[in-house]
Amino acid sequence: MNSKYNLRNARGNMAENADISITVEDEATVQINQQFANIESVLRSLGNKMEKSGSSMTFCPSFFSGLPTDDPISWLERFRAWVDFNNWKDPNKIFNAMKLRLAGSALEWIKNVSANCIENPETLFQAFKDHFQNIHPKWLLEQQLYDRRMREDENLEDYANDIEKRCILLQKTEKDKVMCFIRGITATLRMFVIQRNPQNWQEALHTARLANESVHILPQFNRTADDQMQISSVMQCIKSQNDTIAKLSESVQKLTVSQNEPAVCAVSGVTCQMCDKPGHIAKNCNQLPRFTGQKKEERRCYKCGTVGHIQRNCRKN
Repeated sequence: MNSKYNLRNARGNMAENADISITVEDEATVQINQQFANIESVLRSLGNKMEKSGSSMTFCPSFFSGLPTDDPISWLERFRAWVDFNNWKDPNKIFNAMKLRLAGSALEWIKNVSANCIENPETLFQAFKDHFQNIHPKWLLEQQLYDRRMREDENLEDYANDIEKRCILLQKTEKDKVMCFIRGITATLRMFVIQRNPQNWQEALHTARLANESVHILPQFNRTADDQMQISSVMQCIKSQNDTIAKLSESVQKLTVSQNEPAVCAVSGVTCQMCDKPGHIAKNCNQLPRFTGQKKEERRCYKCGTVGHIQRNCRKN
């Protein structure tokens, strides 16, 4: 009887525990569902607030500063599309909206526009185009594009975007764009990109990105590549110096040989009129004293005064 009673109590306890666990799971599920409902309501309220406040600010054009890299025509087209999207008709509202999207020298320009530009949006747009379209001459933009180099603290994406803007502004071809991009990147990236021989802008940019990631993963590679370039430049310098030394040695050798060779008369076939021997003229003939009756000056010793020897060979020394 006791065993049956204990078994019955155990079954009752298991049932109660199962009911408790089911109740706990239901409560947890209810809490999770409630949290999801709260999140959905918060998101819905935020969406309503954005719609009421005007979510079109998300689609507004970027800032225009009047820099050489900024394209005034494309920016003005985006601003016109933004105005049409918002269906703005008030000239003051359009003027203030443009003023909010300008910066730097462009902001100073719009502060000094005439009242006619404020009252008429088309006049404002035309004045903007006339001022910023010809503010930088083409030769200056070409020079800046040629001198553009990737700085040490500059990101590859920022450099690529800047080169692309400049090339679009100058209406460069795809080949010129790739050439300008490769010319300005670092030596390590340039070596990778040139080896791949990209045919268009996307290939050049993709190769430069891969090389940039490889350099960041292997920081010693950049130093190795620079060392290799330095070694190659030193080897070229040594080679040029060796070539110069070889040329100098050859010229010195030719000069030495020419000095050791016997002197040849400049005029070939000359015969002396005194002794009838070829190779010299009468003025330089050794037989001249014999024919003229002149005697060579006899040597005299300065120590003993005797004729026939000099002081160095004097016996009285």
